[in-house]
Amino acid sequence: QDIMREQLGSGRVSVNLLDHMVRLLQVASKKKCRASTKCAAQVTDTILEVIQGPCIQNQNHLAINTELIEILNRMMRAKPINDCVQDEEDEVQLTVLNIFEGLLEGQSSDSQIYDRILSVIDLSVLQVMI
Repeated sequence: QDIMREQLGSGRVSVNLLDHMVRLLQVASKKKCRASTKCAAQVTDTILEVIQGPCIQNQNHLAINTELIEILNRMMRAKPINDCVQDEEDEVQLTVLNIFEGLLEGQSSDSQIYDRILSVIDLSVLQVMI
């Protein structure tokens, strides 16, 4: 999981793939169509995999150093339009909820991640989703 954030050794330049995933999700979440939903599904699935376990460094990086929480918050409020399929949108929404849970996995209640999520997330939308 750490290799997605940094690749050490052999003199190569390290590339933070987590940042690239967040940027791709940001673009996909703004273009509402079925292809973007499929892209968002793949990216959110991958993000979920790299934070579970938990992987504290990836959780911290994604929650504190990127706009992931803002993007997920926007995705929770989005309504299907154009050629979007409701079932596919629902699957992405479920993964978004799982990412929030994954970001908090292994964290204490006084962690920066809790504070960051609570400062961004639209709790009324979350209540409707749950």
